[in-house]
Amino acid sequence: MKQYLLRLGVPAVILDRVPRAPRGGLVRGILWMVSASVCVTVMGALVKSLGQRLPPVQLAGVRAAVMVAVMALFMVPKGPELFRVRRWRLLTIRSLLLTFINGAGFWTLSVLPLFFVTAVSFTKPLFITLLAALVLGETIRLRRTLAMVAGFLGVLVTLVPHGLGLEAGQAAAAGAAGEPGGGAAAMVRLVPALVAVSIALAMAVSVVVVKRVSEVDRPTAIVFWPNLAVAVLLGSASLFIWVPPTPLEWLLIVVLAAAGWAAQQSFLRAYRCTEAGLVAPFEYVRIPLAAGVGVFVFAEIPTWWTAAGAAIIAGSTLYIARREAALGKTARARDDTDDP
Repeated sequence: MKQYLLRLGVPAVILDRVPRAPRGGLVRGILWMVSASVCVTVMGALVKSLGQRLPPVQLAGVRAAVMVAVMALFMVPKGPELFRVRRWRLLTIRSLLLTFINGAGFWTLSVLPLFFVTAVSFTKPLFITLLAALVLGETIRLRRTLAMVAGFLGVLVTLVPHGLGLEAGQAAAAGAAGEPGGGAAAMVRLVPALVAVSIALAMAVSVVVVKRVSEVDRPTAIVFWPNLAVAVLLGSASLFIWVPPTPLEWLLIVVLAAAGWAAQQSFLRAYRCTEAGLVAPFEYVRIPLAAGVGVFVFAEIPTWWTAAGAAIIAGSTLYIARREAALGKTARARDDTDDP
């Protein structure tokens, strides 16, 4: 089960605390997963809203600092062992990846439609599957390979330049009329879209790194030190572009940090209630939630290209998730049969 959760990209701090799922509890697990999806959507909406005035780098640095401060309050009384790290090189790589993920992620949320960013984030399992084959030497059979290829084709569909921010017809008309803003505007939207895809890749690489680091280091250290690096690096950079938050914005930043904590706790409780393979697909409720928030809060109407790409990505990653769960059950059944 834990290997399956790692393949889905579940944080190491959760992996260490997930026991073998008891029988029953499916409804509770689904409710917790939906709750986690709501919290993640709230986080995205807050980042998008706050990022319209506050620099995304500043916002990411402040949030990381709040998280580190809260974690330290719980870790310090339990002794230095929770902070000890053996694989510093790999943890340094994870720290740099997390810094990029936070800084670039907050920026893309501030300039791209929430629905698009959410859809592209679900490509992480595709990249994890690919990296598992290239780096970890795992075997990927034909059906998962085809699902992975389909998922990446879905990414290409969402990246159709005129489907980002401009309707295809509008962009074509602008270009045909010789208007200077036609093609340029589409390309301006394409650059952060490519960054959003690179964030999913960085998250997948981070998962592979965590898999190696977690063999010898504690999950608390794996989470604490990279977040401290994010707070220091992005916090230092934000000093040069600092915009003083208003009292309301400070309150929303606290809510942002609380939503992140609530999302993690909800994920944990969802996986405690029942088998991971049964509840993980319900995380895809984030896609319609993001679409709804985008339409009604930010007046962002998803294009047909983005909607079609999101459907392809969701379908392929859902298939891979179900396939992983089925293979995991087969392996456990075989182990039970082999036991004397």
